[in-house]
Amino acid sequence: TTVVALQFIEEGVLALDQPVASWRAEYAKLPILAGFDDAGTPRLRPASDVPTLHHLLTHTSGLGYPFMDGDLARYAEVAKLDPAEGHRLPPRFEAGARWQYGVSTDWLGMVIEAACGEGLDAVCQSRVFAPLGMTDTTFAPNPAQRARVAGMHARLPDGGAAPISLEAP
Repeated sequence: TTVVALQFIEEGVLALDQPVASWRAEYAKLPILAGFDDAGTPRLRPASDVPTLHHLLTHTSGLGYPFMDGDLARYAEVAKLDPAEGHRLPPRFEAGARWQYGVSTDWLGMVIEAACGEGLDAVCQSRVFAPLGMTDTTFAPNPAQRARVAGMHARLPDGGAAPISLEAP
């Protein structure tokens, strides 16, 4: 996704300082999660910044992942968000305030789709995978491909590693 975005920036289709909302208007409506009240209701406030493609590319957009941020996990639970709806999570802070790994790349993919009118899978296939000879790369592996996916591991407290399952939505 980042490679394609950088190609589009190089070609002048996208620009680093371009507001995300210029391609995806719904991004401008994302409030910032400021915490929770005593009843457990999320406290949301309007963002005062204008997040750009640069913020998405550098993971300084304020967006995170619920599995890495307890407040986002709590928000996703309260809002009854499906894991595939990560793009509906609110930012945790103003764009540019700090770094946090998260769904910035998901939003970047949605910007790419808006910019070229194609699905991200097709764009990555034509611009990245095919030129590199990556003939067996996909966002949706079939059963034979899934059987060959490299295993994931989690670090144990004693320093060892244990296999884990990681299913992408």
